[in-house]
Amino acid sequence: MAFDKIQMKTPLVEMDGDEMTRILWQMIKDELLLPFIDLKTEYYDLGLPERDRTADQVTIDAANEELYREAGKRLNEKITEYSKIPKFDIQDRLAMAALRYSILALTTEHSSALGDEDVEELYALEERIRKYVKA
Repeated sequence: MAFDKIQMKTPLVEMDGDEMTRILWQMIKDELLLPFIDLKTEYYDLGLPERDRTADQVTIDAANEELYREAGKRLNEKITEYSKIPKFDIQDRLAMAALRYSILALTTEHSSALGDEDVEELYALEERIRKYVKA
């Protein structure tokens, strides 16, 4: 039975590890993914020899790539939410999504570096945005 593979638009971040992790991941790819998906990946070798060779720069690069992709996913979710608002053009949607994502990231992931007043101001700004969007 012939079938078309699922085509990927956006590559995954593939982080290869050491020893058994590397073997298991290769088996999963070969047997469960590659027969059905045209797999596209951004590959990072996180095995000990490569981490030593790059002084752990490969680990930092892989983490940054994963953060970049997660931020893009969250922004797309927000843009989709704003697409239902007729008074917003695409530029408004992008700006609003970026602003709200930044507020979310600051208040949840970096709140220990912010003062209480800063966090309160960010929450107040987020609430004003939410009310404006629903208006």
